[in-house]
Amino acid sequence: MSVRTHGRMEHKQVDFYLSDEQNMIRKICSWIVDVVVALAFAWFCLMFFGTQVTVNGQSMYPLLNSGDVVLMNRLTYEIGKPDRMDVVVFEREDQKTNVKRVVAVPGDVVQIIDGKLYVNQEQVSLPGDRKISLSGLAENPVQLEDKEYFLLGDNPDSSEDSRFANIGNVREDQIIITIAPGKTLEWLEEKFGKPVKIVRTMPNTPAMVGEGMTAVCANEKVTEEELDEVLTLLGAFGKTEVVSEHLIDVVVSTSGSSPAYVFMMIEAMADAAVADGMARPQAYKFAAQAVMGSAKMVLETGKHPGELKDMVCSPGGTTIEAVRVLEAKGFRSALIEAMKACAEVSRNM
Repeated sequence: MSVRTHGRMEHKQVDFYLSDEQNMIRKICSWIVDVVVALAFAWFCLMFFGTQVTVNGQSMYPLLNSGDVVLMNRLTYEIGKPDRMDVVVFEREDQKTNVKRVVAVPGDVVQIIDGKLYVNQEQVSLPGDRKISLSGLAENPVQLEDKEYFLLGDNPDSSEDSRFANIGNVREDQIIITIAPGKTLEWLEEKFGKPVKIVRTMPNTPAMVGEGMTAVCANEKVTEEELDEVLTLLGAFGKTEVVSEHLIDVVVSTSGSSPAYVFMMIEAMADAAVADGMARPQAYKFAAQAVMGSAKMVLETGKHPGELKDMVCSPGGTTIEAVRVLEAKGFRSALIEAMKACAEVSRNM
């Protein structure tokens, strides 16, 4: 488009393709993406970067008592490594979770002599300067290999730790699980500045009730066995699916943000029911159950959604009339445009 200003021609780019309605849809979708991403990020931080652990026993007394609940920050060790005297949570081979203190790191030599701890032949005092009655595996020098850590309890006489064969040296093998819309595996690798195993995910808020849908893609450093472990972990919150990374933005619009669309639809359905005389709690129940049952039919029957729709529509009946009005009001096209706008916002984040 050309505009004459003070005797000269200026060229301005005008978007002829977006109506006011479409621009409003884009704004709404942008808001929906922000809200959903914030909720998903909070859920992700709690599930993957925060570990809630109940202390069992007096092995860390007086720092921690039996029954204390602690929230451990896992993010620290996603981007760094445990250091001497850090308090860490680890899972044993028998799947029990323990809280202990790191006393030695990879490359160190550990030994317990006459009730005293030595690391690299230098005496190290535990908090409270307690004497260690049982040397266990550390009676002789223990050389820590790459990714191995030696852990002790602050109250060693009440602690089952690296001195015992059923625990031994605890290994570190990091797999970084991320939720970062618009941030590629390549971008994430550059930020860490070192070779790392990264699994990129896109969950959704129904994970809060065990019915989430999480897309997963991993870089080439993650083995199939490790990816299976991640899928098992994420599977505790719903369904999982491995996708190509270029589809992650499509996943954002299809499942990541779509709970908001569905909530809007349920709300509108309930509003219509209330307008026709139904109590609101009952209206929400009918609408939500109808949506859940319909989704289950799609997943379990294997039939095309269009075929399932036709099964409900009797000739000249109530349902086909409702479908006619939805088509006339642009229900299908509005949803498609909303999802395309959502995916575009995700790509540009």
